[in-house]
Amino acid sequence: MNLRSNFLLLLFCLSANFIYAQTFADLIVEGDRFYEAKDYIASLNSYERAFELNDAPETGNYYNAACTAALAKENEKALNFLTKAIDTGWTSLKWMLNDADLASLHAEPRWQKQVDRLTKIKEELEKDMNKSLMAELEIIREKDQRYRGQMRGFSDRYGWSSPQVDSLWVLQAPFDSLNTLRVIEIIEEYGYPGKTLVGDQASSTFLVIQHADLEVQEKYLPILVKAAEAGELQYASLALLIDRVNMRNNKPQIYGSQLQRNEETGGWIFYSIEDEKNVNKRREKVGLGPLEDYAQRFGLDYTVPKE
Repeated sequence: MNLRSNFLLLLFCLSANFIYAQTFADLIVEGDRFYEAKDYIASLNSYERAFELNDAPETGNYYNAACTAALAKENEKALNFLTKAIDTGWTSLKWMLNDADLASLHAEPRWQKQVDRLTKIKEELEKDMNKSLMAELEIIREKDQRYRGQMRGFSDRYGWSSPQVDSLWVLQAPFDSLNTLRVIEIIEEYGYPGKTLVGDQASSTFLVIQHADLEVQEKYLPILVKAAEAGELQYASLALLIDRVNMRNNKPQIYGSQLQRNEETGGWIFYSIEDEKNVNKRREKVGLGPLEDYAQRFGLDYTVPKE
C-alpha cells in the first residue's frame, strides 16, 4: 500500500471514529439544526441515529422526530414516533392538533386513533384539575404573547428602539399590567399553579412573572424555585427568570439566556455570564441545550471560552 493509500485510510478511520463518537445529545442537536435549515431528511436521519444510542429519550425528542419525519414525507415513521411520544408522556393535544408540521398526517387513519387516545389520556389526567383556572390561564398566555411575536421581526428590520417596536409595546403594555395583577391574585390564592393543578397551562404564570417588573420577579422567585424543585415547573424555564433577575440587578447571569443589543453594531451580544467556561455544564443540568446552539437563533457565531 503506497503512502497516499495509507493517508486516505487514516482519514477514513479518523472520520469513522468521529462519526461514531457522536453522542445522543450531539445527534439531537444535529437533528434540530437540520430541521431549522429545512433539511428534513437529514434531520430525520440524525434523530434515528440518536435513538439507536438511547432507546428511552425524552418525550419531546420523539415528538420533534415525528415533526421532521412528517415534513420529510415519511408518514409511517412520523406516526410511529408520535405514538412513542404519547406512550412516554406527551400530553399537549391542542399543540399537536394545531402543529402545521404534522398536517400531512391528518388524512392517515392512525392519526385519528392517536388523537382519540390522547384525548382519553388527557381526560383522565385532568379529571381532578382546576378546569376554570386552566381556561383562564390559557387566555392570559394568549394576551402575554399577543404582540411579542411581532416584536422580533420588527426589531430585526427596524431596530429595537424603533418607532415600529415602540408602537407594539404601547399595545402590549396594558395586557401585561392586567395579567400581572391577576397572576398575583392567583398565586396568593393557590400558590404557584403548577402542572398538577393546571396541566399544560403551568407555564402561563411563569411567562407573566418573566415579563413583570423586577420587584414582582424578586418577590415571587422563591415560590417559583420551590415549584421547580417539586416538579411543578420546568427548571429550564426558571433558569431564564434567574438570569433576568440577575441582569436587572447588574449581576452576571448564570445560564446565558439573556442577550442585549450591541450599541455600536445593533446586533445581539450575550449579557455578562458568570464562570462562562462552565456555562454549558450548568445549562445541561437544568435541561438546556449548549449555548452555541442557543446563540445561532440570534445569528451569533459563538463558542464557549475554554479559559
